[in-house]
Amino acid sequence: MPQGMQVWDASGNLIMDTNTPSGVILGVHSFSGGAAGTGGSVVIPELALGNPFHVLRGSWFVDPEITISGTTISWTFSSYVPSAITYELIYGYF
Repeated sequence: MPQGMQVWDASGNLIMDTNTPSGVILGVHSFSGGAAGTGGSVVIPELALGNPFHVLRGSWFVDPEITISGTTISWTFSSYVPSAITYELIYGYF
């Protein structure tokens, strides 16, 4: 038998359901800009616990491409980004 809690508002709309998966933020990884074609990666074993996600904080004219493969998050710069530009990669899973 399923367990959990559901809450409805006065109009009968479901506003909370504890059976709905919510995201877990595992951490933040900071990195700086670089030359076109360069990048980096970080291995986060806990990403295997669910469906991984990322959010990139920081901005330049062209932000790096971010990919997730298994437990590895990688980034690649398609054009030069000055090293003074710092990004924060927030990652977790659902």
